Amino acid sequence: MSDWICANTLLRGKPFSFNRYPFQRRIADDMHPDLVCKKCSQVGLTEVQIRKLAAFLVRNRGTSGIYTMPDVKMFRRVSKARIQPLIEKNKVFNTPEDANSVRSMDLIQLQSSFLYVTASTEGDATSINADIVFNDEVDLTDQQMLSLFQSRLQNSDWKIKQQFSTPTFTGFGIDASYNLSDQHEYMVKCDACNHWQVPDFEPRFVHIPGLPTHIDNLEEIDEQLALELDLEGAYVCCERCRAPLDLGREDNREWVPKFPGRSVRGYQVRPFSGSRISIQYIVKQLIEYKRLNYIRGWYNTVLGKSHTDSNVRLSEVDIDNCFKEETVPQLGKWDPVFVGIDFGQTCHLVLGTPTPMGDCRPFYFETIHVNNLIERIKEICSIYNGVSGACDRHPYTPTAEAVFEASGKKIWPVEYKGTQPLNIVKDI
Repeated sequence: MSDWICANTLLRGKPFSFNRYPFQRRIADDMHPDLVCKKCSQVGLTEVQIRKLAAFLVRNRGTSGIYTMPDVKMFRRVSKARIQPLIEKNKVFNTPEDANSVRSMDLIQLQSSFLYVTASTEGDATSINADIVFNDEVDLTDQQMLSLFQSRLQNSDWKIKQQFSTPTFTGFGIDASYNLSDQHEYMVKCDACNHWQVPDFEPRFVHIPGLPTHIDNLEEIDEQLALELDLEGAYVCCERCRAPLDLGREDNREWVPKFPGRSVRGYQVRPFSGSRISIQYIVKQLIEYKRLNYIRGWYNTVLGKSHTDSNVRLSEVDIDNCFKEETVPQLGKWDPVFVGIDFGQTCHLVLGTPTPMGDCRPFYFETIHVNNLIERIKEICSIYNGVSGACDRHPYTPTAEAVFEASGKKIWPVEYKGTQPLNIVKDI
């Protein structure tokens, strides 16, 4: 597949090449029916997977493929900026047979095959049959929609599902899928001592002149310390002999699975899987994300790692403790009740009542489809003395505002915007 892509497609007017990112070649060639790729950002894999899917459809006539993005905005951007230019500017997709082909933002005919480009909505996930499905940015996608898209493969002889994403939380989305896979890592051999390793942004693989010896976690680097470091002189080194590693070649690198017997194919793309992401860039991004108070974003996009801060996500133990009492409290007509709603295609609704200790004890939990949420809120407000509550403002802002109105303006849409102080406006 990689040879076909290089021979038949152009990038910026020149033949496509894997020279900039050699690790991409193995992923492009792999047509495993159940593949997941956990990656950092800015490593060119969206470009590769679009070409890979288009190549499959042209080389296997009469097939159908689906390429999904998490929402309509991302789908439109990728279709207009990536997919349509690829199809329009390469002769292999514009043969005489393609003269009267159907070509639009969401449906592209390639000879006798069809490429569907969609947002991850229920309508798209239940109306298209396919032989191959590529899901991009899995962690930003409604997870139930991913299962629906997979069901579109039931009548196919191919049944190929491949997913790519930067991770978010530990044990969620692409991280959970990769953990169940054979876990391929892109290893590099040291030219000095022949030691094979998987370099990462850790002190044992990173030499930064001026870095204090007591630092054992490079996340500790802050803006002040960075001024004292020679970041231009930094390099990735062998964990055994500390010699510089040459990350840009193919002859000293190899994809190696940690669990070769597993049925799911998995790839982990780290910043040092290639030679184009420098230590200086990683440190600058670390400082910027710290300034934004969003360290998880640095782990996810720059390092390609999942990250769960105890301040932003409840553990399973915390949730179990909330529901350890089996009895539902007897509430009087005027006993106050609080409401919490987590939005999605399936919403999670929790009711709680205050305790003498000043906290809130959950007593009822329910899942409900978003289309039925407003009527359910009205029903709950007629049964209980709802005094206050909160729901996500994003991404379902109109629904959040409808909940606000349906609850008599007691369930407030809320959003997290960092730690900057609010500009308080006083009544005059």
